[in-house]
Amino acid sequence: MTRFWLPTLSAVLLYLSFYPANLGPVAWGALVPLICYALREPSGRRVFFASWLGGAVFFIAAFFWVRHTAAFGPWGIGVYMGLYWALFALILRRLCLVAGWPVPVAAPVAWVTLEYVRGYLVGGLPYVLVGYTQHEALGVIQVADLGGVWLVSMLVLFVNGAAAEAILRPQGTRTWSAAALASVVLALAYGEIRLASLPEESGPVVGIVQPNIPQDVKDVGRFDPKEGRRIFDKHVRMSRELVERSPGVALVLWPESVLQAGLNYHPSSDRWLRTSRFELLAESARSIGRPLIVGVLVDDILRPGDKSAPEASLLTDLDPDTERESTNSALLFDAQGRVAARYDKIGLVQFTECMPFEPWIPVKKFVAGVLNVRKVYEFRRGREAVTFDVAGRTFGVCICSENYYPDIWRKIARKGASAIVNISNEAWFRESAELDLMRAMTRFRAVENRVACVRAANSGISEVLDAGGRPVGTLEGPGGALKSVEGTMAVGVPAGPGGSPYGRVGDAVVWMAAGATLAGLAWSAFLAKR
Repeated sequence: MTRFWLPTLSAVLLYLSFYPANLGPVAWGALVPLICYALREPSGRRVFFASWLGGAVFFIAAFFWVRHTAAFGPWGIGVYMGLYWALFALILRRLCLVAGWPVPVAAPVAWVTLEYVRGYLVGGLPYVLVGYTQHEALGVIQVADLGGVWLVSMLVLFVNGAAAEAILRPQGTRTWSAAALASVVLALAYGEIRLASLPEESGPVVGIVQPNIPQDVKDVGRFDPKEGRRIFDKHVRMSRELVERSPGVALVLWPESVLQAGLNYHPSSDRWLRTSRFELLAESARSIGRPLIVGVLVDDILRPGDKSAPEASLLTDLDPDTERESTNSALLFDAQGRVAARYDKIGLVQFTECMPFEPWIPVKKFVAGVLNVRKVYEFRRGREAVTFDVAGRTFGVCICSENYYPDIWRKIARKGASAIVNISNEAWFRESAELDLMRAMTRFRAVENRVACVRAANSGISEVLDAGGRPVGTLEGPGGALKSVEGTMAVGVPAGPGGSPYGRVGDAVVWMAAGATLAGLAWSAFLAKR
């Protein structure tokens, strides 16, 4: 029974490696108890359930901030994602005990394969990947431009595997210990070289507006025209003050979902309906006198109803009979109030922005019953990445949760972006560790693609990073507070060289790990049969 709790010990140690504790160095040995238990315990059944329990404990704790939007969320996530720890333990047993693989080889390939699957299966939630524990070790994470966050995860698991090998097989483990040390030293050396080679010149100045609107207030503003107008006017006022203080600002950034009632667009005629909502945004861009990126909901009108272009107020909805497709979008208004670019969110969040398993399982009906609403609306998935020019530099934009999808950032970088803007609203999660996790993931996206990154969040954390993941400017409140802070910031965006091996080859590291894992399992099955 004492050994049964070893996977739970790994859960505690790995949790401490992430925020809020943020003890990243602990991750280099956090999984040793889990690995040793999986390979020492005779009963495969006990290994499965003990590892499942450990995984559930870790994911419940790591996703506990989800309770702010769904009270049962952390528990459901924990029970489901804990299975990946159980699968890892069973695969490790097959590779090491049957196929005879060394632990430092088997552990990284099996772990990274499963990390990728859980991150993308049915939309996934690719938070708390082991590689993210090293976000403050800038020298180590520079290898992400070779193989993404997955390569950093493999490095951490390689060291864990070497430590476990030393415990399980004390004789003859010097080779693996030396290899683990050498791999870390080589990563650090590569990181120092890459950081020293990055360009230092600054580029266009961007102005970030962080209004700090609590989510319950935003929800009221969705249905109360006066509150909605007050929220909107706050963004405009803060933007004007920002430009007055910093006349050199070339682009103003507002966060996600400033307007929670959609703007109306006719795809067939390629024109925007001149509703009061649209005119307010256009006039705001003209009054600010700078290009403006703003997060809005857009309704593409496929078949107008009786009131397809209401003018009554900022928050008047479309006629119920109108056939439409809704998107979570970022619009770029130029200084004359014209829409210069539109980006529709590609990576939609399951159960909130789109419903998985439809039409095979009536998920919409279930969600509508839970929320006590007549109909659940889904967003249409965006079709392509979008880039635009700011003072001679090519920028791209993505929205909120797309921050944790490396493939979406690669698409934007491949279109020539040297800087990528991430607009977000994380007021849903108050001052939880989710905000810190998003900040850590942004650092990896910068390194992976060698682009500068700009985060403009409603309640924090808003920040500008260079192409090495180093902070250039962070919006802080009194006492250095980063969350639930109201303020503005003007920062020159560093030059991002763009282009990286990871940007060209994508997730090749994952596919090699998955191929090795499958080959090892097939070989172990052959040996077991013999």
